[in-house]
Amino acid sequence: MNSSRNHNLPNTLLAAFLDRSLPADVKLSSTTLEKLFKIRKLTKGEHLCQAGDKEKNLYLVLSGCLRAYYMSPSGRECVRAFVEEEQVAGAFAEITLGIDCRVFVQATEQTTVAGFSLLALDQASANSPYLKDLKMKMILDSYIRKENHSFELTVFNGRERLKRFQSNQPGLFKRLRKSDIASYLNIAPETLSRYLKKDSV
Repeated sequence: MNSSRNHNLPNTLLAAFLDRSLPADVKLSSTTLEKLFKIRKLTKGEHLCQAGDKEKNLYLVLSGCLRAYYMSPSGRECVRAFVEEEQVAGAFAEITLGIDCRVFVQATEQTTVAGFSLLALDQASANSPYLKDLKMKMILDSYIRKENHSFELTVFNGRERLKRFQSNQPGLFKRLRKSDIASYLNIAPETLSRYLKKDSV
């Protein structure tokens, strides 16, 4: 972005996101924002957080993609979400409840995130109420995505869930491992392969 209102930020992707998210007449100092958001770059397969961590931050995806998953006692991975650009990932419930992290969050490709603390955003919003609105917007977006996923798992069969995923997120579908997609849709990998094979005929 050539003329960002937050051009002094260390990452222009974060500056561009803030420019789109905040009112045009709002200018936050780069010093404040650099204190609030910590840029982190992840390689493919690198974990942002893992079960057992004492995680206090949430993470805004600036580029790339993350997968959030649980691990069953038998070691089976259960994918609960994929988090793309301008979406937020993290252990929401655990941070709120003050307990250790239960979820694994891993980069599915080279990914850049901006970490932030809910407490720090709340404190900063005393001087800039728009930050509070931004925080609520990011959290609400995550909640809606989770509710939509729960709805689809409950109401639609496996083939219907696949069709909706392909239709609603065609770009994401091509970027992910089929085993992760199958887990997210709660269908067996071989069932997913059978659906895709039939659809290609």
